[in-house]
Amino acid sequence: MKEHESLTGSSELPHTKDNVIREYFCIRAYLFAQDSFTDWFDHFHQKKPHMPKRTLKTNSFSEQIALEHAEQQYASDMERWKNSLELLVKTACDRLYNVLLFPEGGWLVDTTAVEKDDVAEAENADTDRAHQMSVLRSIYIPQVASLLQNVLHSSEHFKECIQLSDIVASEQHQLYKCFSTNELQRFLCKLQETSQVLLDNNMDALGYPLH
Repeated sequence: MKEHESLTGSSELPHTKDNVIREYFCIRAYLFAQDSFTDWFDHFHQKKPHMPKRTLKTNSFSEQIALEHAEQQYASDMERWKNSLELLVKTACDRLYNVLLFPEGGWLVDTTAVEKDDVAEAENADTDRAHQMSVLRSIYIPQVASLLQNVLHSSEHFKECIQLSDIVASEQHQLYKCFSTNELQRFLCKLQETSQVLLDNNMDALGYPLH
């Protein structure tokens, strides 16, 4: 923006550069979301403390003391692991939602239209760009939704996992248009698993308690 202003004397960017800046923020939001998911995945699957094993035979007094100390350490480690997990879940969910709910039209959607006096070449370039953006959205929006679904389900945020389906189906965001038939089927199958867990825990399929 400073470069443009120094060259033209105007602080108002042309639509092409304005859209490129928006694209940068979209890509940055996606990379932040990916990093946060990786942090959560690594902590959830790789860093969970292991419970000390008890032997069937009678242990000596020193072994009993050592086992009790190990169990106390395990409880302390689990508490720290859970606290860290809670923070990682929140960060991952927030950043994944930042992609799905990207403001002013959506993620990788240009908001500055071609001006009427632009030349045909610019219009053709914008048509190609819109197609490329659409292809990228069809690749990454379903992926981000799946990652968010994974985090919510694995972290037992089942009700929020069900609510994600409302966002995907929303006419306001129209994320469902980015899904292929197979991707929607996978999304719904995972949703079905979540609803089954809720039913097994005396809740209805939407996550509300049964009276």
